[in-house]
Amino acid sequence: MAIQADYGLLWNNVASAGGGANASCFSPQHLHFQLMDLPLNFAITEFDKQKWDTDRFIYLQNERLKAILEEQRKEQLILILRKFEAKTKGLFEQKDEEIAAAMKRTAALEAILKRLEIEKQTWQMAAKEREATASFLVGKFERLRESVWNSSGNNSAEDATSSCGGRRRRHHGDGDHHNLLNSSSVEDKGRMMICKRCNVQGSCLVFLPCRHLCSCKSCEALLDSCPICKVPKKACIEAYL
Repeated sequence: MAIQADYGLLWNNVASAGGGANASCFSPQHLHFQLMDLPLNFAITEFDKQKWDTDRFIYLQNERLKAILEEQRKEQLILILRKFEAKTKGLFEQKDEEIAAAMKRTAALEAILKRLEIEKQTWQMAAKEREATASFLVGKFERLRESVWNSSGNNSAEDATSSCGGRRRRHHGDGDHHNLLNSSSVEDKGRMMICKRCNVQGSCLVFLPCRHLCSCKSCEALLDSCPICKVPKKACIEAYL
């Protein structure tokens, strides 16, 4: 139907234009060739239009598919970022907790080190004090021993310078007196060296801070204070006599 309409339109155009043209142009043979070329041109034009429509449809579908894929990609990327953000947040919170715990452990270790340093200084001071006490006691014992030897030597010299008669008359009495003094000195020294708690064993421990030689090893654990001056015992050291 469309081809026939085109034939009619072409025929009318040719007929209306035939007044001023050459009559040979409108011969039946010439019109036949023109009409034979019309369906081919029309078919080519229609094919191009259909191809253009098809290409446009495919292009629009491709663009639409690209837009859909891009939107899906964005949504997937957003989901991945949200999951990553949640996981990262959890990791950061875990690391913050680990850092806080490490800081607490560090503070505890610093406190322990400070306490150990204080104890070290305390023990160093106690060691120096014990060393000074031991030196003092050694000097005191040396002076006591020298005093005993000097008193014994003086008594011997006095006996040697006595007169013969008086020596004979007083020899027995002076000897007894000298022996009495020596025995008294030995007894006093022995009493000084006896434990002030059990009064049996010898004293070998010096109590601090009073520095009294007053206890044996067996009684030291039972004494909280010095049995001589009643000062509370803080420490004790052994005296090697």
